[in-house]
Amino acid sequence: MFALQKQIGWQLPDPLMMFNPPWLLTLAMPFSLMPYALSRMIWFLLQLLILFIAADTLWKVYAGEPKQRWLAWLVVLAFGPTLQTLKVGQVTPFMTLGLAGFIYFLYKEKPFWAGVMASLGMFKPHLLYLFLAVLILWILKEKQWRVLSGLIAGVFFPLLLALLVNHNLITQYLYAVPNYPPTFWIMATIGSTLRLLFGEELFYLQFIPSIFGLVWLFYYWLKNSNHWDWKKNLPLIILISIVTTSYGWAHDLSILVVSIIPIVVLYLHFRLTLKTGFIFFAFWTVSLLNTFLNRDQHWFWWLASFFLAWFFTAKHWLSDQSNSVVEM
Repeated sequence: MFALQKQIGWQLPDPLMMFNPPWLLTLAMPFSLMPYALSRMIWFLLQLLILFIAADTLWKVYAGEPKQRWLAWLVVLAFGPTLQTLKVGQVTPFMTLGLAGFIYFLYKEKPFWAGVMASLGMFKPHLLYLFLAVLILWILKEKQWRVLSGLIAGVFFPLLLALLVNHNLITQYLYAVPNYPPTFWIMATIGSTLRLLFGEELFYLQFIPSIFGLVWLFYYWLKNSNHWDWKKNLPLIILISIVTTSYGWAHDLSILVVSIIPIVVLYLHFRLTLKTGFIFFAFWTVSLLNTFLNRDQHWFWWLASFFLAWFFTAKHWLSDQSNSVVEM
């Protein structure tokens, strides 16, 4: 891997390793059959297409005006973390599409395909750990076995295809993770900040926020499980999951368009005021910070928390203006 990366310009002393689960390789392998420049261009165009489809789907799910769907595309393309995701070629657009497709197919009463789309969240399960946890709880409570079968199929069949190419894939992955763990990464998370404050060698601090996230989810589930509404609950679950994740870069926040587009739809029901104008001015200003500031990732540990605070503030201020709002 190191030799191949050096051929395309990699200059750091160690290879850039891919710690995603093995089933992601089925998506990545076809791009290795082409020259790097061509595969990178195709990957970029595919990312754009996936993002537009995800934005369009979320706009429909949250009852956005069809003539104003271009605003969903604008939200995606003008969101700072999305620009970073496109720049570095991450797989997070597929996870965004997975979340959008999950809600879409669920409300279209196609539970198997909802489960298949949810399986895209398994590309980086640490980012969506609260969504995956509450999804399992919901499946068990509501006996949504077709959603579960779709979720399993969405992981099993890509893994099977990857195993056909490399029969030792699982054992190699299980060896690599404990023997070459990414303990040296200091990322844009609260856990990384705790390590900087109390000692980078204290690796367990990376997971402290996730424990609090699971405690919150347990309380939230007990409070809302009897009247669970995925459209209403998903935006907040994704926000808390990203805020408390054990691993995450600033560009991973591109998944938050799942939580932002419902606010934009809500916004369009009201007249422009100083408060609502400030909401979006603050949003775009801060969201572009990580795009134009050349700082180490740990400087952005607060970025996800800002969007969580922004979500609550926007929802509160906008809801104050009218009683006829889109439920969130």
